[in-house]
Parts: sequence; structure tokens; C-alpha cells
Amino acid sequence: MSAYLSTIQQAAGAYGVPPQLLAAQLQQESGLNPAAFNPTSGATGIAQFLPSTAAQMGVNPTDPISSIWGAAQYDAQLYQQNGSWVGALQSYGTLPGQGSISSGQAQVWQIAQGLDQGGTGGSSGGGLAGIDPNALPYLGNAPTGPGLGSLGSGWLGSLGSGIQSALGFPSTVMGVVGTYAERALIIMLGIALIGAGALLFKRS
Repeated sequence: MSAYLSTIQQAAGAYGVPPQLLAAQLQQESGLNPAAFNPTSGATGIAQFLPSTAAQMGVNPTDPISSIWGAAQYDAQLYQQNGSWVGALQSYGTLPGQGSISSGQAQVWQIAQGLDQGGTGGSSGGGLAGIDPNALPYLGNAPTGPGLGSLGSGWLGSLGSGIQSALGFPSTVMGVVGTYAERALIIMLGIALIGAGALLFKRS
């Protein structure tokens, strides 16, 4: 990241983009890997520009410096169109418009939302300093997933919904977590609690 920090700060400053947001965005898009490539969409480079967008912006997507400057310019344009940083990054594709989001996306969402609300975005300095990659993404306005009930229409889905309700896990949390692994752990915890309760009831 240090190799690109100066460029991120310069490009962000030139286009009025918060540098901590641009840095987190690039981290989410490519892991700051200038050789990143998505074979499904064709998105290329550190900023994951689609070929059509790269041509529109005059960006060489395989050149990280060109891509960083292009991403900052594009973010600024999308901010003007959307009126918010969350909306800008949704239009860019860094953040989804709806549905579950990953922990990395939630981190970007938290910064963008904080900026939209007049804060600093949760990072005291430019670049990635101060952004906690392990921060729990419990975001009040983040897009939500369907919750544990989506695990199936049969007994598994019913059990998931029941456990989510009994343990007090709102769909917002489950939507942000957004992975079946965590959901399965919640179900296993619920089953264990049910089993323990049944055993205690039997003994009494």
C-alpha cells in the first residue's frame, strides 16, 4: 500500500475525494493489486475498471498510477451525480445497491456513510491508516440480506428463522455477515442450546 499512498493522496486531493475512502475502495476492489483481473466482468487493475469505463475515462487499467487518478476522477463525478459517497460507490460497483455485503464492503460502507453524515469516515489519516480490517460491520443503514430463513423453504429454513428470532439476531446483522458459514454456526449454536435445555428439563 505504501507504494501507492502518495498517489492516492495526490489524486484524492486533486478531485476532492476523501483519501481514506479512495484507499479503502481500492483495497476492496483489488487488494491494491495492479495485476488483478476479473475474468467474468473483464474488470482490470488496481481500480478494477471495466474496459468501457476505462476507455470513457481515458484510463490505462493496467497502469496503477493512471488507474488511481482515474478512480478519483470517476468517484468525484459519481458523487456529483448521486449526492453521497455511498451512492457514488454503489454506482462505481464497490458497494452493492441491495443484498448482502462482505466484511470488506461493510468497512468501505462505514467510511462512506460516516463521510455522508459529516464525519471523517472513521480514519484519522489518509490512506489505510486507522481502518480496522477486523471491525464488525454492524451498520444501521447497510443493505440487508434475507436472514437465516433463506437457508431453505423446508425444516432448515424454519429452524434458521426460529433460531435467529430466539437469539435476537436481526436480519441486518445477518445480511452484513452475509455468509452461510456464519449462519451455519448460529444454527449449530441454537441446536446445542436446545439440546442442553432438553437435557436439563429431563433431569429435573
